[in-house]
Amino acid sequence: MSTGRAAHTTTLLRSGRTLVAGGVSSKSIIPLSISRCELYDYKSDKWIEAPNMSAARAGHTATLLSSGNVLVIGGLSGGDIVSSCEIYNASGNNWTSAANMNISRALHTTTLLPSGHILVAGGGENDPSTCEIYNPQSNKWISAAKMSVTRISHTAILLSTGKVLVAGGISPIFEFWSSCEIYDPHTNKWTAAAEMSSERAAHTATLLPSGKVLVTGGAWHKLLDFLNSCEVYDPLTKNWTEVASMSQGRAGHTATLLPSGKVLVTGGELGEPFAELYDPVSDKWTPADDS
Repeated sequence: MSTGRAAHTTTLLRSGRTLVAGGVSSKSIIPLSISRCELYDYKSDKWIEAPNMSAARAGHTATLLSSGNVLVIGGLSGGDIVSSCEIYNASGNNWTSAANMNISRALHTTTLLPSGHILVAGGGENDPSTCEIYNPQSNKWISAAKMSVTRISHTAILLSTGKVLVAGGISPIFEFWSSCEIYDPHTNKWTAAAEMSSERAAHTATLLPSGKVLVTGGAWHKLLDFLNSCEVYDPLTKNWTEVASMSQGRAGHTATLLPSGKVLVTGGELGEPFAELYDPVSDKWTPADDS
């Protein structure tokens, strides 16, 4: 990339290009959020400058809409948590403003629902248990039911049932959660789910081909300790099962489901630059080839 960054977003577009937006510039002595964007073209293996967002953002989210455009939501801008949103138009390579959220948010989650609407959960400036839903067609936000606890740096994953599993996170007063809950878009209700074996924040959640959810790593204990433990949620039994641990603790890392069905984990605290692969069939981790 032309700009080193962290706390940014990456979104795979329908064209095969990847949009990288915002984040914190690694060139700044004092970490500052940036508005700069760029595109990675896998065909030419080159980075291309993209138009800047209207606002600098870090700790925001980016969601690929059914239209093929990308909705960017909230984040930290100039030290403030913001409610503003904007849409990257992939065909026109430009940004347009979208309606503001009802509440300013950062380190929240966004989930594209089967209806094409977007569920935004947690990360709220004053009450991180709040949720809201965006309708891309009407460009309007409506409030949704609150979660049972305040959550920041949690995960949210769409299950094959069309419901959303939210796991872990941290409260504004540094309470780490092992608790989980499930949102039903049809009833607008949250129900308690089985707790994870470990409290986690800044972890990852990946939907496996089996329909199960793999959770890896994360931080706990005042963000001073980083977990290498992993566990899997089974929507059929509604239980968590501990699986093989990573070779080292990680938080703020990424986990990507590969076409092979394996999961590639990269980066994060204590994990950079080492990458490793998880095989759900054999329940084993192996180093990823860095050649």
